[in-house]
Amino acid sequence: MKHYLSALLCLAILGWCSACNSSSGSPGSTPFAVNVTGSFANISVGGAPVTLTASVSGDPSNKGVKWALSVANTSCSPACGTLVPVAGSPTVSAVYTPPASPPVNGEATITARSITNDGAVFVFNFQILPPISVSITNKFTTQTAGGPVVNVAATVTNDVGNAGLSWTLTASGANCSPACGTLTQDPAPALTAHYQPPATPPTIANASPTITATSVADTSKSDSFSFNIVPPPISVTITSKFSTQSVGGQAVTINAIAANDFTNAGLSWMLTVAGASCTPACGTLVPGAAPSLSAVYTPPTVLPTGAAAAPTITATSVADTTKSDSFSFTIVAASSLFMGNYALLLRGYDPAGAPMALAGSITSNGSGVINGGELDLNDNGTVTNVPAPLAGSYTIDTSFKGIPHITISITIPTRTVVLKCVLSSDGKRAKVIEFDGSFSLNAGTLLQQDPAALAAANPAGSYAFGVDSDAGVNAGITGRIVEAGQFVLGAGLSVTGGIADAGQARALNAVFGGPGGGAPLDVASSSATAQDSSGRGTLTLSFASNVTKYAYYVVNAQQLNLIEIDTGGSFKTVQSGTAQLQKTLTANSIITTSIAALTGTTLLNGVPAPDVMIGQLTVTGSSVGASATAQFDENSAGSVHLNSTGGGAIYNSPFDATTGRVVIVNSFIVAAAVYLYDTGKGFVIDVTPGGVGVNRAASGPLLPQAAPPFSAQSDLSGNLIALGGGSSSPSVPNFDMAATFDGASTYSAEGDLASSNTAINGNGQFPGFNLASDAFKIVDATFGHGEIFLLGGLFGDPNAGSTDVASFYLIGPNQFVAMGLGPSTVGGIPSGILFFDPQ
Repeated sequence: MKHYLSALLCLAILGWCSACNSSSGSPGSTPFAVNVTGSFANISVGGAPVTLTASVSGDPSNKGVKWALSVANTSCSPACGTLVPVAGSPTVSAVYTPPASPPVNGEATITARSITNDGAVFVFNFQILPPISVSITNKFTTQTAGGPVVNVAATVTNDVGNAGLSWTLTASGANCSPACGTLTQDPAPALTAHYQPPATPPTIANASPTITATSVADTSKSDSFSFNIVPPPISVTITSKFSTQSVGGQAVTINAIAANDFTNAGLSWMLTVAGASCTPACGTLVPGAAPSLSAVYTPPTVLPTGAAAAPTITATSVADTTKSDSFSFTIVAASSLFMGNYALLLRGYDPAGAPMALAGSITSNGSGVINGGELDLNDNGTVTNVPAPLAGSYTIDTSFKGIPHITISITIPTRTVVLKCVLSSDGKRAKVIEFDGSFSLNAGTLLQQDPAALAAANPAGSYAFGVDSDAGVNAGITGRIVEAGQFVLGAGLSVTGGIADAGQARALNAVFGGPGGGAPLDVASSSATAQDSSGRGTLTLSFASNVTKYAYYVVNAQQLNLIEIDTGGSFKTVQSGTAQLQKTLTANSIITTSIAALTGTTLLNGVPAPDVMIGQLTVTGSSVGASATAQFDENSAGSVHLNSTGGGAIYNSPFDATTGRVVIVNSFIVAAAVYLYDTGKGFVIDVTPGGVGVNRAASGPLLPQAAPPFSAQSDLSGNLIALGGGSSSPSVPNFDMAATFDGASTYSAEGDLASSNTAINGNGQFPGFNLASDAFKIVDATFGHGEIFLLGGLFGDPNAGSTDVASFYLIGPNQFVAMGLGPSTVGGIPSGILFFDPQ
């Protein structure tokens, strides 16, 4: 009997313990157990109702459960919320609704007990927390279509589980993306989202969307705001402005851009003087068909007088008449477009293929007469100075798009030098080639001299310079030589300091300087003389016992043209180039993006041939530890490499702001010495030692590039002037060109071309040509990299009438450098470098 009572007591105790663990024994084979899904440890005041569902195992009668909400075994409803069973048979569900305000006791208990077996229970305790709240912290009322990404941030309070937020972008309650923009959220808990406005303004409801942030833990809690998407302001830009037009000249097309004109309403055009129409005295202006993004201006046939000689052309947005652009210009007699003192600098080859250069100053009287100036010619080390006053004549032809073509004839003791030029619209810049039947190949620039600089006592200052000399057929010369450096002229025309580097094609070491450091200037062996009335003086520079005497010609307060006027020393050089006054440089003047255009030389079947490179150089980092990256195209004697890349560190030491010197490795070339005269602007030469690569004597300008993105509409629209020639080989023709680009894909051009033994059409002028669609295109808007088709004769392609492709890199609007590839991008035709500038 005692054993039987003990067994009953044990069973009772086991049953009680099972109930404490949310289950109960059962008289059957399956024990009772109660489980509840949807239980929680925390809930917020005012939160959404929660449905709880119980399951009872081992209950053959399937009667369900009883629900209870309590604190310390005492009912607490409604202070702690409400728990309402869901009607049904059996009763297995209940809905808990949190209280609207925090209770005194922040804890409560929910119990689910089996109706069949009172000992089978499921119990969980929970905390009743203050309500979750959501707040977007940086709401806005407007966004501009096409604008940048905007970050939207929010805060969540009392979200103890850190569940965070979900974000939506809607209009009238429905998803409106992408018409109203896009909204992306960070990973959970997603307290920040990123709104990108649409590229074009939306309409109707999509123009006023709503951004909502909703609590994941309590979806009844959210915050939102609505805003308006507005169009960006319209802006008008005339892309083909000019400063002069000649009386009786050809009609010229003026192109413009109406940015953000989403209605495509276009432009209206006016030709006025002091706000009033001046037609026909100042010419005529005919707008293109609507939306009229261009107009054709035709100069008058009679030279106007008074105010009518300086009219204004205005383009105004039709959609927003407060937005316009305009420019004024002067109507002049054709001959007066070219008037004043001009500094001349050309380089190339004599008829025998030996290097030569020509520099000087010429004076034009504005009526077709050259009546002053002087020249220096260096033909393979034979130097001739033609003293003042020069005599000659010139003619101007404006029949192609109003772009002046000038033919200049200058009489010198041995012959008549004939120059063909295309002139800028302000009459201050020209691209020039020699064309006089001598078959001398010289190409370069003609720049108007500043009268104030000509009258100055001396051109004192610190200059960066770049010069080069080709080997040609000189006996004893082993290759092209390039030089860059810095020199300082004192107030008394003393040469007070400087540093330089020089490289030679295929040499084992630099002529002087190089990666190990530039060669300091020998002050005792250097000197300068004052300029004369033509702006000519002399300059002697000595680096590492290499003494070179130059004639310099003052262009303006910033630039000197240089030509060697000695016999060339042991290297038989015929150096020519420019010196640029250095602006105040800082350690970060090198940290920028620039375009380089480098002319060098290589060997093709044992004979020197041109090796050219164009591309983008980007220097990043700080003044200490900066690094360079390059993307470029190369044509090495007809072997073409596109989209080459390179990169390297600033060699040895940071950029020297005092001298403007730095050495960059493994970019376009293995080792490049760079001398800056302004931020991102300077001279580049090849100083590659023979032990680590082949020196190609590459040299050329470094020019700062405008900020991307680039487009044909904004960067290739209007009149341009171009030059090819002055290459490292007499096999490359020389040409000047006037061109008009349409801002889309076509252009027309006309110019003059000469080679070592022939000329197109026999008189040096190749005819105007129009290339159909896809004549040019921008391939990469970030790098400004593109392709253009040109007459194959410009590169010396022997296939008559061929059209060859060239690659180019944009420097800025209507300014780029290009090189020929051949009939296709595969290559096959050697090339020089082509320079295109705004007319």
